[in-house]
Amino acid sequence: MKTLFLTTLYLGLSFMALASADPSPAKPESCLVAPVLAKHLPNGVWLGTSADGQKLSVVFYENGVAQWNEGTGQAPAVALYSWEVIPGVGGCAFLQMTDQASGTTYNYGVDVECNQIQLIATDFSAHSLKQIKAGDGEKHRQLLSGAWGNTTYPFEVSRRKAPDMEDAYLQYQFSEDGTFVRKLGNGNRKLKEAGSYLVSDDGHYVLLQFDNSCITVVALKYLQLDELVLQHVLRCEDPAFATGRKDFYFNKL
Repeated sequence: MKTLFLTTLYLGLSFMALASADPSPAKPESCLVAPVLAKHLPNGVWLGTSADGQKLSVVFYENGVAQWNEGTGQAPAVALYSWEVIPGVGGCAFLQMTDQASGTTYNYGVDVECNQIQLIATDFSAHSLKQIKAGDGEKHRQLLSGAWGNTTYPFEVSRRKAPDMEDAYLQYQFSEDGTFVRKLGNGNRKLKEAGSYLVSDDGHYVLLQFDNSCITVVALKYLQLDELVLQHVLRCEDPAFATGRKDFYFNKL
């Protein structure tokens, strides 16, 4: 995994390089205990530039999922990691991240100095990031609550070739308790999926974690009163209802 360089607006910390899977302990006078690190990582969005000049943002969600977005345009590359803060030698914490696609785990030692957080992998490549405090996340969480129905034909199967898709539909129900239900189908088949959701602190993403453990990252492109635009890949066991990455337009029901 590439190196991260993270700078907070409100707390000075720095990560020291690791040479092995067992992180070296930080100096006693400057180490960071696990509860402090675990509290501050999800408190905002980390923005910056990667070593090759790409725009980069990292979101640490409180449910232990980290979202890594790299690139520009309508659909940046997105990777998902599981993250956990673990007490190390003498109580000094280290950060453990596991790539959900490959299963590869990376450990990072923690040290506090120079008003910076540094996250350094064994290849010593570097990214520069800055933590941005929470923005529209809470506002969007409140606006998102409720039932939403798709206003345009949501699927990619031609309705001329599949007449039963004439009455196809896609709906979301977002509840204030952090759960959601997705309904989709047509006159012949009705599907219902459920799970929990989180909105990133900057209000740009919704993380859908389905009860079957699948996770979908959704770009929250527009949300005002009774209008909503979500961009994501629609995965479904029935290929008639599956899509590539696209914009879905909704009105509140």
